[in-house]
Amino acid sequence: MAWIALGVVALGVATALVLTAFNKNLVFFFTPSQVAANAA
Repeated sequence: MAWIALGVVALGVATALVLTAFNKNLVFFFTPSQVAANAA
């Protein structure tokens, strides 16, 4: 049971980090082709 709770907490932390990073970069969104062309 503790492993399940730990997994849920870890998943929540990972999700929060991803959403925080995505939120900061959302204003400066580049298409994959722009990133490939080093426009980012």
